[in-house]
Amino acid sequence: MPADFRKEDHTLARLRVAELGGLVFGTFHPDTPDLQTWLGPDVTRGLLRVMNRPPHVLGRSTQVMPNNWKLYFENVKDTYHASILHLFLTTFRINRLTMPGGIYIDRNGGNHYSYAKLDYAAEDAEYKAAKLRSDSDMRLNDNSVVESVDEYGDSVSVQILTIFPGMVLQQVRNTIAVRVIRPRGVDKSELDWIHLGFDTDDEAMTERRLRQGNLIGAAGYISMEDGCVGGFVQRALQYNDEGSGLVMMGGHDAESQPFRASEAAIRGFWKHYRALMDA
Repeated sequence: MPADFRKEDHTLARLRVAELGGLVFGTFHPDTPDLQTWLGPDVTRGLLRVMNRPPHVLGRSTQVMPNNWKLYFENVKDTYHASILHLFLTTFRINRLTMPGGIYIDRNGGNHYSYAKLDYAAEDAEYKAAKLRSDSDMRLNDNSVVESVDEYGDSVSVQILTIFPGMVLQQVRNTIAVRVIRPRGVDKSELDWIHLGFDTDDEAMTERRLRQGNLIGAAGYISMEDGCVGGFVQRALQYNDEGSGLVMMGGHDAESQPFRASEAAIRGFWKHYRALMDA
């Protein structure tokens, strides 16, 4: 080495890490704000609501999707598609758009969480009163895959939380998971699922989480549609004729909403993305 070589001028890139709710976050960028500032107060509150005890990993799975990573991130920010696309949700009394709920979006738009509340005791009556077209007489021979308890005591049965640019924290009934999105090309992305339990879980709760894990995941009864619909959309976009594929819903704002039938969280994602891209 030359005499003027200084090892301190050639160090590896430093990874800044922070922990919140038992989850570890990292960034190589020196100018990224501290974690809770990045998340914003609403999303921080949503994360800590779910991750309120020491967690442990129950299992992992990975799937490859035939679409750009941004289409999947749009999907998890789209609060009203679930009861339209996922017939299993409505048929088996898990989620419907008329359930009370809302959307919280951080100031920059990139992070959000949506939630839906369910009266566990009255869910059958609520579904029948709503007269949903997708509701049917179909039932499961083994209900254990959907049987759940209100473990948080707030009647929130579904919470989907996203952290820009590629992380999702889900609570669907009693199945808890972190999803990490990794771009693998213009038309391919990889989704890593980390299914979680908590150290305070008893044997019955662990079994419940494992069974409900069949709802959400690469081959889940609910989310298998999400694994292919992005590819359908991406193939259709190449035939887009001067913006005719764009349908606006709810205006241009990316603000929090006291209901879920909104594209505000999707607009928030693009607001943040365009700001970073200086577009």
